[in-house]
Amino acid sequence: MKKIGVIALAAILMCGSVGCAGRGETEKVDKTKTQLYVTTFEGGYGAGWLELIKTRFQEQYAEVSFEDGKKGVQVIVKEDRNLTNETLVNNLAGSDQEVFFTESVNYYDLQGRGLLYDISDAVTKPLNYDFQSASTVSGEEEVSLEGKMRDVHKEYFKADDGKYYGIPFYEANYGIVYDVDLFEKELLYFAAEGAGDAKGFIRNEKTARSAGPDGKTGTSDDGLPATYDDFFKLCDNMVSKKLTPITWNGKNPHYMNTIVEALQTDYEGEANMRLNYTCDGVAENLVSSINADGSVETYSETITADNGYLTWTKQAGKYYGLKFVERLVANETYYSKKDVISPSYEHVDAQNAFVTGKFITGNPTIGMLIDGSWWHNEASATFKAAGKKFGQEVAGAKARRFSFMPLPKATADKVGEEYTILETNSSICFVNGNLNPKKDKLVKEFIQFCHTNTSLAEFTSETYTCKPYTYTMTEAEISAMPYWGRELYRLHSEAKFMSTYSKNPVYKANADKFTQYYTGATFESKVGHITHTVVPTAMIEDGVTAEEYFNGLANAITATVWERDFLSGVGNKS
Repeated sequence: MKKIGVIALAAILMCGSVGCAGRGETEKVDKTKTQLYVTTFEGGYGAGWLELIKTRFQEQYAEVSFEDGKKGVQVIVKEDRNLTNETLVNNLAGSDQEVFFTESVNYYDLQGRGLLYDISDAVTKPLNYDFQSASTVSGEEEVSLEGKMRDVHKEYFKADDGKYYGIPFYEANYGIVYDVDLFEKELLYFAAEGAGDAKGFIRNEKTARSAGPDGKTGTSDDGLPATYDDFFKLCDNMVSKKLTPITWNGKNPHYMNTIVEALQTDYEGEANMRLNYTCDGVAENLVSSINADGSVETYSETITADNGYLTWTKQAGKYYGLKFVERLVANETYYSKKDVISPSYEHVDAQNAFVTGKFITGNPTIGMLIDGSWWHNEASATFKAAGKKFGQEVAGAKARRFSFMPLPKATADKVGEEYTILETNSSICFVNGNLNPKKDKLVKEFIQFCHTNTSLAEFTSETYTCKPYTYTMTEAEISAMPYWGRELYRLHSEAKFMSTYSKNPVYKANADKFTQYYTGATFESKVGHITHTVVPTAMIEDGVTAEEYFNGLANAITATVWERDFLSGVGNKS
């Protein structure tokens, strides 16, 4: 009953704190000003960051005229969850919304249909360029928005005609979140060799910790599991302390698919993993056979568009990722089975259980959560409710410490290799192709304004997540965030992120199949007469093993299927 009360309170706070659907839709139009209609995806990032930009933008341009007889700008913000590629294709041309921040759309599909507006000037001109006077102004950033972008994003978003019709919206990845405070209190870190207890864990807070997956001492992953074996030793240790090691949401069990891909990425490294999207290069770790002890025999092969399915179905990293999930779900003491198979157990329920469990008598104390980098902002109502009920000084967002656990390595020989993080969700900022030309300058000013260092840092301060651009934050801004935000900014600044974007014709024609884990394309596995697309469901409910699931990938995506479903309609396949 206590748990239900916290969830109910969180639901009440949700509408008050982050806004319910349609935020800004009822705002009265001020006819003395020029309106700019901006839509953002209604999800984990909320619209608070956009409201802050809106306020500053309106203030800065209060005396500027973008239309005859009008002065100033009125930015009208709307949140919308229904922004799928299909919906945009059907409705964008007739929509009155002008600037979009969203995710999971096929950029080149929309661009090829003429539905996106050319924003090249906003991307390539320096941020101190004034579109009204067509000149640069002093006191502003001289770098261009393009200059802040990662190379892979510049290559992808610059269309074949050399123009930009979109840019990345946010930086995101899935992973294993852990409760830092719980790990310290319960002494859940691995000790340096010879320094630990009988199980190899630290004896107290002063015990020297192991090197962690990066193989180096004195770094942020000290004491964390270096290998899969270590991870499950950790889970066993947590169970012995009457803790529940991990949870994830049952409504979207495909979150676990993303962990397989994350583990695959870290195992393969950028060069090999990129072949899944570029279909161009030599794959080094394709599985020829699986040994009785679970190890694999591998071979190399040149990948082209014609045989791109081989990386989807044969990479050793995917097999090892499946083995990790198999070991995890096989031991029901590690998680609550009734939750992770329940379609009514949503991501917010898993977040709530993770955040509040240790404060509620009778509820499990959970050490880890499988979720995305936006989870902390998404759980803001839960943090507010917990802080109000149990005390801000112990349960509020600013008092709690959470971080992404660097993924453990599949085998000991991989310890010390660079940690590679897979970017997910294909986020995008774009302008509606039906934009009235008289708003050209206004829109470009707004796009640039959203990507100044001030606005980028503000986004991180507000959402505790990052954008995939080069920017800095002050010590005051960093210290004002909860621990999670500080950790995300550290990862943004230090870690290696790998993008799925590719301009290969096969990718451009099938972007949703290549990147959307929940459609099942990259996880389609035929075992016997049954085709599976969700890894934990197949393993928990149908008893499918990692080896069966892996071998089933090649049964589902054959050369014939690849030719029929992926290469058809693509001009130059090779």
